[in-house]
Amino acid sequence: MGLGGFEDPPEKILECAKTKYMSDLDFKTKYTLLVNQTLELMRKLQNRIDLPANAFEEIGKSILEDDEVNCKISSSNDNR
Repeated sequence: MGLGGFEDPPEKILECAKTKYMSDLDFKTKYTLLVNQTLELMRKLQNRIDLPANAFEEIGKSILEDDEVNCKISSSNDNR
């Protein structure tokens, strides 16, 4: 809950998190990839390029999937 019982808008929360974590190279790299994927989708929309129905849902998915794979690999290495 924010100041005076009001919730902070999502944009403010994201901007605060971005500012806090931007010094982390891994976060900065993933954030940059996410921004680039979003900009590419926006360019395709502006140029009226046909997109799959789930185009918006796919933004950032590859970034998260790569991270999940890395977590599984590191946890399996920890068990050795």
